[in-house]
Amino acid sequence: MHELYKDGAIMRYQKTILNEIIRSIDEHPVTLITGAKQVGKSTLASYFEEKGYRYITFDDTDLLAKAKENPKMFILILLSIYTDLSRF
Repeated sequence: MHELYKDGAIMRYQKTILNEIIRSIDEHPVTLITGAKQVGKSTLASYFEEKGYRYITFDDTDLLAKAKENPKMFILILLSIYTDLSRF
């Protein structure tokens, strides 16, 4: 497992989060990671990027605006770009 932190309690918490995200990725084509600022969302997402997954961030305000404007269309576009739709 990627060691983001050394503290044992944090590692157990991190392992739980990683397992939940892995379960979600296995079950759904899109997984959303949310949280307060500066809690490690991008670091966590980069862990999965190293494993071959892709992620986007809403730090780009134009991208965020498009997602807010039409969330369903935004997800459909993401699915068409980032997944093999033949599995659905």
